[in-house]
Amino acid sequence: MRTDALLVVELYGQVAQRLVLWDAYGGRLDLNPRVLAANPLLWHLLDTGARRSRERWTLRSGTDVLRELGEWIDGETARAVLGTSGLE
Repeated sequence: MRTDALLVVELYGQVAQRLVLWDAYGGRLDLNPRVLAANPLLWHLLDTGARRSRERWTLRSGTDVLRELGEWIDGETARAVLGTSGLE
């Protein structure tokens, strides 16, 4: 999966969500968005690659999905940090 050559990003489902990524080389990846929230390094790699895809104009669909996902992950991360530090 080449995140720097993304074509489409889609989010499916309400309760059991899955994120589906397609790249320009025929690669496809399905994953639960919670995996990205639990692994900030993976989210960072995906976000960096998606930014490159936008710069190269390969990302045709899914920028709104990535923006909303980023906002959700940031919120989850903040809640986890506050919970760990006892500042809930």
